[in-house]
Amino acid sequence: MNFQQQLQRFPAISDLQERARSRIPHVSWEYLSGGTGEDEGRRRNREGLARITLRPRFLKGPLEPDIRTTLFGQQYEAPFGIAPVGLTGLVWPRAEQILAQTARKYGFPYTLSTVATQTPETIGPLAGEMGWFQLYPPRRAEIRADLLQRVKDAGFRTLVLTVDIPAPSRRERMSRAGLEMPPRLTPRFIAQAMVCPEWSYETLREGLPSLKGLHKYAGTEQMAGLSNFVRQNIGGTLSWDYMAEVRELWDGPLVIKGIVHPADAVEAIRLGADGIQVSNHGG
Repeated sequence: MNFQQQLQRFPAISDLQERARSRIPHVSWEYLSGGTGEDEGRRRNREGLARITLRPRFLKGPLEPDIRTTLFGQQYEAPFGIAPVGLTGLVWPRAEQILAQTARKYGFPYTLSTVATQTPETIGPLAGEMGWFQLYPPRRAEIRADLLQRVKDAGFRTLVLTVDIPAPSRRERMSRAGLEMPPRLTPRFIAQAMVCPEWSYETLREGLPSLKGLHKYAGTEQMAGLSNFVRQNIGGTLSWDYMAEVRELWDGPLVIKGIVHPADAVEAIRLGADGIQVSNHGG
């Protein structure tokens, strides 16, 4: 199916969403699409974006639309990219590889999460110059330094430091769907997977998702141990000193993700950040 045929079949993003929803277990969809609480934050995000309007100017003569943009010295084919998603393999096996290769092919950034289901060493070469890495802040300095060196060696050029995770979130939609952390093959999960044969087949081939980038530090490949490691060693309340330390360790572009207050934006730039992502973690 070529691109024009795809556009005919899925004329809007909402059509693609429904197609994706039909191909993956309900629990995976709720993990991907749900926010926290009653989803009020997520709804406000969408409503806010919907209120943005563009004011065009006409009578410019013949022209070709050009949405290319240059950021941190790198040209991108569009002014948007793929945001980091943890445990992506739960949504679709080998999702990180697919997304990284797609981003490189079409020329927009792809951000790999610290808690992805593939390693930086696997994804970096696939993303190439389009690769960004999102750092969930390790509390131990030696883990942070080692992880950043691995990321740099894998070819990632831009680092995205996430600062808005002072405590684990409560995701009620995920709980109602029956997803436990770590994910387990409960009868409910298996029943959902049985109606998604392609997802199930690919998962059997790839194996249940695991946080492969953290195996080295957690000392285990089992999700129960990895989940405990993340709770005890990743995230928490940060300080500006922490950001400054990351700035010292990283010599490429540094973006701070999770800024929602103007004063924090000013301070981040003053301390050496190259950019910010205004974000409430998706709501």
